[in-house]
Amino acid sequence: MRLTLVIATLGSGGAERVLTTLANHWERNGHEITIITLSGIGNDFYSLEPAIQRVGLDVMSESGGTVSALTGNVRRLASLRSALSSSRPDVVLSFIDRTNVLTLLAGMGLKIPIVVSERVDPRQWPIGGTWNALRRMTYKRAATVVVQTQAVVPWAKEFLPEDKVAVVPNPVTIGLGQSAKDGMPPMQLKPPIACAMGRLVPQKGFDLLIPAFAECARTRPNWTLIILGEGPERKRLEELVARNGLEGRVLLPGNSTNPQAILGQCDLFVLPSRFEGFPMALCEAMAAGATCLSFDCPSGPAEIVRPGLDGMLIPLSEDPSRLADGMARLMDDSHLRAALRSRAPEIAERFSLERISARWLDVFERCLANRPRR
Repeated sequence: MRLTLVIATLGSGGAERVLTTLANHWERNGHEITIITLSGIGNDFYSLEPAIQRVGLDVMSESGGTVSALTGNVRRLASLRSALSSSRPDVVLSFIDRTNVLTLLAGMGLKIPIVVSERVDPRQWPIGGTWNALRRMTYKRAATVVVQTQAVVPWAKEFLPEDKVAVVPNPVTIGLGQSAKDGMPPMQLKPPIACAMGRLVPQKGFDLLIPAFAECARTRPNWTLIILGEGPERKRLEELVARNGLEGRVLLPGNSTNPQAILGQCDLFVLPSRFEGFPMALCEAMAAGATCLSFDCPSGPAEIVRPGLDGMLIPLSEDPSRLADGMARLMDDSHLRAALRSRAPEIAERFSLERISARWLDVFERCLANRPRR
């Protein structure tokens, strides 16, 4: 099968990691893969199989006003349409809301099945009134709209027929998708260690985690917290660390695309997100055998964690003390940590790359069976 995958960039985000992991797997299994990004290729973070055709359109410059925005989007659509046509795909797969809209507009009239995938809970992630209206209009032209959890299906069914909606979670991989530009130096860690991972943005809730850890740290002087990731909230989070007197006990070492070396050493992994799509950080921590605590946020954790069996879920709260209570319980109970940790790696089988890839390929096959004749 000839597959063309479209995404804005191949930077260090979770959606980018999933797309490159799938692309590499499909190429190794005999499919012809093209990856198109709206960005150029200079800032690619993840490694690709050499046989994958890589196209960077370099059409992501910021728009300075209404006229330039309109001109920029026309240029993006023209470039994207040309690239889609040139790649001669059987099926196109697009990742992430606004890119999905552009891909569907660019593909109009090409008679190529286009599958679009939401990568975060759209009920929690505003994209602006105009883009939201365009999304609802253009998604009706998609061959299939893929969401990551059952919780999001009702949102899609508000404006799409049931047979156009599919649920495909993320694959859980260990040691795949390694980057040639890993920004995090090796670390020698002294237990006990609490860990979190994600882009440093408000969505991820690290501004709740740091004061929660501060509450726990007062009476647990041996614990260290490591937050893996990078993003625009770094300065604010560093100030929060200093305000709580946690210099040296809360570390923010930056990005890593091979976090298993850290996750495998941690005694507790915490996902404090306000909302998610299908959190890969939580899945990877469980696959690495970490004891995991997560907010039961929309959406994802409730379809990943089996409470009391392989992890702990607590109600989402803006009060750091609620998070601190859950962390303290696990910090103080090594037997409970061990029991949850023993079943956590089963996540790698439940959401294996082979199983998830097969679900994607089933979506593509159904799209091909239903495609209009050229």
